[in-house]
Amino acid sequence: MMGKSLAVNPVERQHIYPMYLIIAITILSKSKVFCIGFLSSSLALLSLGIFLLVDGGLVLLHQHHPIIPVITVFDHQIWFGYFMVIALLWSSIP
Repeated sequence: MMGKSLAVNPVERQHIYPMYLIIAITILSKSKVFCIGFLSSSLALLSLGIFLLVDGGLVLLHQHHPIIPVITVFDHQIWFGYFMVIALLWSSIP
C-alpha cells in the first residue's frame, strides 16, 4: 500500500468513544447507563460522520487524487484499480 490509507483514518479515532460508557457504568445506576450509552454511541456516530464529511470536503476542495500504481503482468501494464473494482464487485455478491 502506498502511503497512509484514508479508510484507516476514522478507525484510529474510534478507540476513544467506549471510554464514555465505561465511566458511565462505574458512576451511575443501570437505568441511566443505558441512556448515557445510547447518547455516547449516537455522539460517536455523529462525530465520525462529521469528520468524514469535513475530510471528504477538504479532499475535494484541495483536489487531491489518490495514487493507484500500475503493475506489470506478462509485459502488459495494468492499472491496479481494476483489481480493486473486481474485488469490490466480488464482495458485494451475497
